[in-house]
Amino acid sequence: MPPMHMCIILFFIAVGSLLGILSTLFIVLVNLLNWFKGRKFNRCDLILTSLGISNICFQCSTTVDNIIFIAFRDLYFTKNIYLFFCPGIVLLISCSSWFTTWLCVYYCIKIVNLNTHLFIWLKQHISSIVPWVLLGSAVGSVGLALPAIWNIYIVLPGNTTANYSVDDIEIRWSLPYAGTTGFLVVICPFLLVVLSIALILVSLCQHVVNMKENASGFSKPNLKAHIGAANTKMSLLLSYLVFNIAETLLITNVFPVDSPGYVLCWALIMGFTISQSLILIPGNPKLKKALRRFLCFAKC
Repeated sequence: MPPMHMCIILFFIAVGSLLGILSTLFIVLVNLLNWFKGRKFNRCDLILTSLGISNICFQCSTTVDNIIFIAFRDLYFTKNIYLFFCPGIVLLISCSSWFTTWLCVYYCIKIVNLNTHLFIWLKQHISSIVPWVLLGSAVGSVGLALPAIWNIYIVLPGNTTANYSVDDIEIRWSLPYAGTTGFLVVICPFLLVVLSIALILVSLCQHVVNMKENASGFSKPNLKAHIGAANTKMSLLLSYLVFNIAETLLITNVFPVDSPGYVLCWALIMGFTISQSLILIPGNPKLKKALRRFLCFAKC
């Protein structure tokens, strides 16, 4: 029987997983239904759909992983069930991180105006670049996840025939693999998100200054778009920061396997999906409108 604190926290993980899957599924279905109906399916919709599918797969895999951890604790580590899930979880975390990053970068390129050759070129070719960037991120995530099979391992107590608790088990990552994964999945995406938000905020400040100098030069809708994008991206950055901190704590084995801190880190990682949905739906006019129609239909 697992400790009481684990039962309580994992109960909230299960509820959060269900809410995360349903909210993310809503985003995916809205975009796919619009596509099937022949409506405009822009590159932002493509990124949101890819991110939604990745998050749903991640949420499902981690939920199954936690159920097995609760129901079959004695076999979870000794039968290498944990190692079976590791490559898939690394793959989905990497995809989610990079798809979130490309969403922030896409908003930045569409909204911000910079008189540099690179930025002008990106604005002109963003529609053709996005599918290849998403595909490259998915393929790169697969390449990063496969080595997890032989670079993440479980260290049992010296005498495996003796009685031991889950507290005695250590999950270790090889240092080169942990460093590579941390750099490519945590540091690089995070820096790109921060850079895109910084550019949006700088552009917003420039718009405010220009509006004060020449009120007719910039429209309120344009300013509203900047403010909305900045709010959405700042919220994504906050949730992304919490996600990365929890992920780093797990990789570096700060908490023992059976500790409240270990389970809390997993709860924060799994809560990343629902937090993204709660940020993206109000921040996207199409999704916000679809949610209102759904709520009106549910009330009838």
